[in-house]
Amino acid sequence: MLQNLHDLRYTDNVMGSTQLLAWGTLQKEMAAGKLGMYIAAPDDITYMVQTLGANYADYGMGPIPSVSGHAAGTLSGGDDYMFNVKDTPAQIKAGVALVNFMYLTEGQGQFNYSRAKATGQAVGLPEPELFQGAALSADNQGKAADATMPVSDFTSYLDAQVPGDGEPNDAQAVYKVLDTAMASVLTDPGANIDQLLSTATNQVNEVLANSQ
Repeated sequence: MLQNLHDLRYTDNVMGSTQLLAWGTLQKEMAAGKLGMYIAAPDDITYMVQTLGANYADYGMGPIPSVSGHAAGTLSGGDDYMFNVKDTPAQIKAGVALVNFMYLTEGQGQFNYSRAKATGQAVGLPEPELFQGAALSADNQGKAADATMPVSDFTSYLDAQVPGDGEPNDAQAVYKVLDTAMASVLTDPGANIDQLLSTATNQVNEVLANSQ
């Protein structure tokens, strides 16, 4: 992977000279037509359109290529819903029912696409994907019928059926180690990839050993 990144950057010369852009700058560059591709969640598109003035028709999604030819996985997302410690049991029960209606019920709440379209919300993104079988098919049909963006732009991502994975407790520490190796191959044409991998392996093993 590191060798591929290095080759894209310095051999194929398809990644530009500016690297290590942070969240916020990435979206501004993409919305301004100065960036062609980056890794992100679907809701980035909503942000770029509604906040930065971009157009839905300019964007799409696809799975990250893998050595096996099959989508390896993507980080799952989610939401937390909190209740006041002073709420009564009846208030908590009503709150749970509201959450269920707004966020988990097919055709209702966030899945009421006609209403979302009428109120100017984004319709057509490949998330959240909470249903399976006939329910998923019905949800996709409803989404396509009221889409505010080209749903076909996300076909390759959906067809790949990318499995969702949770983030381990020690993931951030591992990312910090791997960030250093990745940054090196993207900014140093003479980066020693074998040495970077060796150092990263030792540091990640240390992180994992200390987390047990």
